[in-house]
Amino acid sequence: MPLTGRLPLPWKGGSADIDVPSLLGLLESMAGHDPSARDLALTLKYASARVQSFGPAAQEDVPSYVRYAQATLEIAVEWKMPVVERWAVAWLTASRLPHLQMRWSSRSRDGRARLDGRASGDAQTMASSNTGICLGTGSGDVETWAPGGGTKRVGDLPPAVWTVAANADWIFAGGPNAHFLGRGPTSSVPWPKLPHTAGISAAAVTDDGLVVSGDEHGVIQVCEPGGQWSELPVRRQSKVIAVAVDEGRISAVWRDGQVAVLGRAPDEGRVRADQNLGGTVVCAAWAADGQLAFALDRDTSVRVLSEGAVRTVWRHQGVRMLAWSPGGRLASTGADHRIRTTLPVPNAEPDELGVESRVTAMAFVTDDSLVTAHGRELTQWDLARSGSDDPTFEADDKITAVGLDPDDRGRSAAGTRLGLLREYDGRGSAMQWDPSRVTGTVHQLVRHRRGWLVASQGGAYWWSPEAGDPRRLSNRLCLAVATWRGSPVYGRYAEVVYQKDVQGGSPVPLLEFEVPVRDIAVGADGCLAALDCAGTVQVICPDGRRWRREKAGDRLLACLADGPLVLSAADAVVSELSRRGNRHYAQLRSGALSVAAVDSGELAAVYSDAGVVVFGRAGTQAPMDSPVVAEAPGSYAVVAAAPGRTVAAGRGRMAGFDRGGEETGKLSTAGTVNLCVGQEKVGCRVRFPGGGNTVLADTELARFQEGASSDHVGRLSEAVDLGGRLGDRLWFAGLDQEIDRARGTDPGQPVRINWLIEDSHLVDHPWELLHPAGGPLCWFDAPPVTMVRVVAPGTSHMAGAVSGTRAGRPRMLVVRTRDVLLIGVDDAYDQMRRRTRRSNVRLVSSMPEIVNTVEDLDRALTVADVLHLWAHSGPDGVVLPSGGPVPVSDMARRISNTGVRLVVLVGCRSAGLGRELVRHGVEAVVGMRTAVYNHTVQSLVEELTAQVLAGVPVDLAFVEALRHYVLTGQPGAPAVPLLHLRAGSTGALFHRADTA
Repeated sequence: MPLTGRLPLPWKGGSADIDVPSLLGLLESMAGHDPSARDLALTLKYASARVQSFGPAAQEDVPSYVRYAQATLEIAVEWKMPVVERWAVAWLTASRLPHLQMRWSSRSRDGRARLDGRASGDAQTMASSNTGICLGTGSGDVETWAPGGGTKRVGDLPPAVWTVAANADWIFAGGPNAHFLGRGPTSSVPWPKLPHTAGISAAAVTDDGLVVSGDEHGVIQVCEPGGQWSELPVRRQSKVIAVAVDEGRISAVWRDGQVAVLGRAPDEGRVRADQNLGGTVVCAAWAADGQLAFALDRDTSVRVLSEGAVRTVWRHQGVRMLAWSPGGRLASTGADHRIRTTLPVPNAEPDELGVESRVTAMAFVTDDSLVTAHGRELTQWDLARSGSDDPTFEADDKITAVGLDPDDRGRSAAGTRLGLLREYDGRGSAMQWDPSRVTGTVHQLVRHRRGWLVASQGGAYWWSPEAGDPRRLSNRLCLAVATWRGSPVYGRYAEVVYQKDVQGGSPVPLLEFEVPVRDIAVGADGCLAALDCAGTVQVICPDGRRWRREKAGDRLLACLADGPLVLSAADAVVSELSRRGNRHYAQLRSGALSVAAVDSGELAAVYSDAGVVVFGRAGTQAPMDSPVVAEAPGSYAVVAAAPGRTVAAGRGRMAGFDRGGEETGKLSTAGTVNLCVGQEKVGCRVRFPGGGNTVLADTELARFQEGASSDHVGRLSEAVDLGGRLGDRLWFAGLDQEIDRARGTDPGQPVRINWLIEDSHLVDHPWELLHPAGGPLCWFDAPPVTMVRVVAPGTSHMAGAVSGTRAGRPRMLVVRTRDVLLIGVDDAYDQMRRRTRRSNVRLVSSMPEIVNTVEDLDRALTVADVLHLWAHSGPDGVVLPSGGPVPVSDMARRISNTGVRLVVLVGCRSAGLGRELVRHGVEAVVGMRTAVYNHTVQSLVEELTAQVLAGVPVDLAFVEALRHYVLTGQPGAPAVPLLHLRAGSTGALFHRADTA
C-alpha cells in the first residue's frame, strides 16, 4: 500500500473502493509513533459504526466507499482533526463521483469528542471506573466502554439493569427481584444471593470488593467478597436513590428526602445525625468527598448538601440525572436536552452542552471527560473544549427554517419553533451570542440586502443583526417571503403583498387567494409565482401577464425560465408548470422532510433515513441525474439550497455542505490556485478560478497595510488579527474549495497561491498575512499554503523567460555595500559557505564583493545563478555610499544581465526592485516590503539558499526560511519578506541532480 507523507493513500492504486480492514491493520502498526495514524484509525472505526446504521434505502443511493468517506469526514469535522479531514476529502475526490462534502458542523464546537453507536441496547444506567465506564441496558446487558474503543460485553441480567457500580476490576449490576451480576478480578460471582427479593435501585463498590446495595423497599445491605450480606439499621419505607462507600462511612439518600451517613460495619451506627432534604428526591449523586448533589420533584434547582448545609448551584429544567467527576466536578441533565456542568462553587455559571436527544445515562471518566448515553448511542464530551460557541437554542426548541445567502458562502441563518433567530458565518459559528426573536414559529428565511426577510406565525419581518431588533412588516400569518424587483414580497395570510422599502411604506396587494399563501418563488427573469395551502398556483410573468392553476401541487420549490417547479408530496413528483400545461421534471424518493431548490433547478432534500440528498439538474426530456447523498440518519429536518452548496439543520444542530465531484475538480491546476486582485469602485476585488469573488474594503486594507508596516508589537498583532478576518472572507468566498481542488487526491500536497495583482497601488499590501481566523498563517500550516506574487516579464525580456531547471553547478555571488552596519554579512557569508558545501555550489569569491560606487557594482556583478545583495534601499532604488541611489530600472537591468535565477534583496523597502527584476526576466526574487534588520534576516537568507540549492521549489524553501526567521523574534516577521515569481515558473530553480 503506497505511502505519501505520513498517512497511506490506498486510492493511489487506481480505485477509491479501498480495503478498509487492511488499511486499519497498517494504521494500527503506525499508531505507536504517528498520532495522525492513530487518529485516522480511530475515526475509521467510528465511521464504520455510522455507516452500518444507515437504512437500506440510503444504501442504494451511493457506493459504500463514498458513504464510508463521508462518515469519516463528518467525524473529522466534528472532532476537529484537520489531518483526517484532508485525508477524507482526498478520498472523496479520488472517487471521481459527485458527492457532498461537509464543510462545518455545529457539533465541532459543543465539546463533543467521540461518538460510538454500538451499545447492544438502550443504556439505562452508567458508572465510571478507573479505565472507562460500565453501563447497563434496558434489555439486561452489562457492558464496559473505554475512550477510543468499543463496548465489551460483561454479561446479562434479565430482564433489565437498574443500577451499576464499578471500581477497578470490580463490577456490580442490579435489577428487579434482587437479581444482580457480579464480577471480580478472579471470581465471576464474588457475592452470595441477596436474602430479600426487592429490586436493587442503587449500588456502590470499593476497590477491595465491598458492595453496598440499596433496594426499592428502602433496605441497605453490605457484603464483602466471599462473605454474607448484612443489613444496616436504617430501613425506611422509601426507595433508595443513591449510595456511596469509602474507607470510613456509607452514605445513602432515600426518595422521601432522608439522608443517612453510617459506619461501614452494621453495628457502628451513625457517623452523623440524619437529615431530611425537604421533599421528594428525583435524582441524587454522592461525590468522593461526601457532598450530595440532588434535585427535588417539581423544582428546577440543582442543590448540593455539604457539611449539613444545602445550597443551590444552578437552575435546570426537568433535572433527570446527576453525576460527579473524581475531582469534584458536577454535571446535570434534564428535559431541556441540555447538559450543565461546572465546579460546584457558589454563584458559578455552568457550562452548557446542547444534545440532540434525551440523555438516558451519564458518567464522568475524568474531570474533563463526560460520557452520555442516548439510547444505544454513546457520546464522549471534552469539557475543556465546551461552552465557547454553543449554536443551539433554548430548552425544548428546534430549528424550523434555515436560509442561505446566495452571494456569500460565509453567511447563513436559522429560525426556531419559538421564534428565535441567529446568523452564522462560513464555519457555522454564531455571529451573535444572544438570538433575536420574532413572534411565533419561523417558517422561512430569505436573504434581502444586508439582512433577512423572515416568515413567521406572527407575521413578516425584516431582520438584520447589525440593525437591532427585527422590524415587523405585517402582523398576520406569514408562511413565505421573497425578494422581487429589489423589494420584499410576503404572504399576508391569503394574499401576496409587495412593499417598496423595509423601513416603511404601504404594502401593495399583488395576488389574492382563498386560503393562506404557502410558498413564494421568484425567477431570475423576474417571474413571480405563489402557491396557497390548497395547491393553487398564481403567476405574474415578466411582461405583466398573469395565469393560475388549481390543485397544482403541495409545495412551490422554485421559478425557472419556463415556469414554477411544484412538488406533489403524495407521489414525490416535481413538475414544471407553464400556461400550456404540466411537464414532468423529476421523480424524488418519497418521505422527504424538507425540499429546497435553486434557480438552476437543482433540488435538495432531507430524509430521516438518508440525511441530506442533493438531486442533479434535469433536462426537458433527460432523466434526473444520480442523486448525491451526505448521510446522517435522523439528524436533519430542514434544508436550504444555493448553487453548489446546502445547509441542513435539525434539533440544535446545523451543518454546511459543498457539492463536489469530477465536474468541479478541473477549476484549479494541481498544487496551485490563481487569485486575481484588482481595484473597483466598491473596493479591492479578489477573483477565483472557479468564478467566485469577494470584495475587501479600501479602508480595511489601508489599516491592514499601516499596521503591518509598524514596528510596534501591538499594532502588528492587530494587523495579524485583521488579516484573519479578511482571510475568512476569502475562505468563505470559495478559496477553501479551490485549495481542496488543488490538492486533489493527495492530502499532503502543498498548495501555492499565485497572487496576480493588477493595480500598482495594491502590490505592497501584506497579502501574505491573510489566513483563516483561528488557524496558523498559511505558510506555517501543514501542509503549507504558500503565497507567491506572480509577475509577468516585459516583452523585451521574454526570450530569457523560460521556466524549469538547468544543468551544471550553480554559481552564487554575494554583494554588499561598504557600510559599517553590514560588516556582519561577512560572518554570515562564512556560515553560508559551510551550509552550502554539500550542495556543490560554486562560490564566485571567497568573501562578499564590497561595493561603494556604481563602478564597483559593475565590476562585482558577474555571471551567477544566485545573487545576494545587501544594501540600503528604498522605493527609488539601491543606495550606494558614494554616488547616491541607483534607480530601480537601472539596477534591475544591471542585475538581470548576469543571467541570475534567484535574487535575495536584503534592504528596506526593496520589494519594488524585486518586481522590476522579474519583469527583466529573473525567475525568482525575495525582497523586503518594509524595514528589515540584517542581523535577524541572516537566518532567512541562509535557509532559503540552502533549500533552493538542494532542489526544493522556491516557495517551499521560503516556508522553511520564514520559520527560522520568525524564531529570531523579529516583530511582524512574516509580513516583511516577499517572494516574487515569474509567470509560468514551477518554482523549481535547481535540479536535485545538480547537487549530487
